Amino acid sequence: MIKSGMKKRILTTCIMVGLVLCSGCAKRGTEDAPKIMEQSMSKSDQTAAQTDVDQILKNQKIIFIMSVSSYEDPYAAGYFIDASGKKHRYELYDRGPFRSIEEEYAFLLECYDEFEPAEGFEDQLFQDCVGNLCLVNPEAPREKEGTVIMDYPYKALYGIRQKDGQEEIVFLESDTGIRESLKDPHAEKLYEAFGETWYLLK
Repeated sequence: MIKSGMKKRILTTCIMVGLVLCSGCAKRGTEDAPKIMEQSMSKSDQTAAQTDVDQILKNQKIIFIMSVSSYEDPYAAGYFIDASGKKHRYELYDRGPFRSIEEEYAFLLECYDEFEPAEGFEDQLFQDCVGNLCLVNPEAPREKEGTVIMDYPYKALYGIRQKDGQEEIVFLESDTGIRESLKDPHAEKLYEAFGETWYLLK
């Protein structure tokens, strides 16, 4: 028979081992938090999402656009993120704002080689961003907060992804003093990745 003192030691050891394992799991979960392929997704869903990411990176030059349109002192500016995660700035002070994001996107593709790449996202973070872009619901409700600032340039962030073999431009967020954003978990992960100062050109 096991004596009561030994029982206590065995019980204490089991509890300590359990705590160590749980803390390891918690730490590992925190490290894996940025991953887009959520544990709840089936393997087939994960494969489909990765296929979408691969298609985007293979077929598109531009993945994200941050557009600035000033109407008070007319100009267009911004940056785009290419398929390798690099940022390209553009400042078009000799022309007014584009009539639509589709027109701006077409212009950036046509003049792509004129804009020098700079530092952008690290590889894994960029892969996560593209994965989240694939899963964003563009029909999700939009949240608004803040106050309109007079003569404030319109700043907006868009993602470009594949849908039925065609490129689809997805609104992510905008700022005119009032910040408007999609109430969507995957869009929210993109907001975190781009940060609070996503609209800065530097």
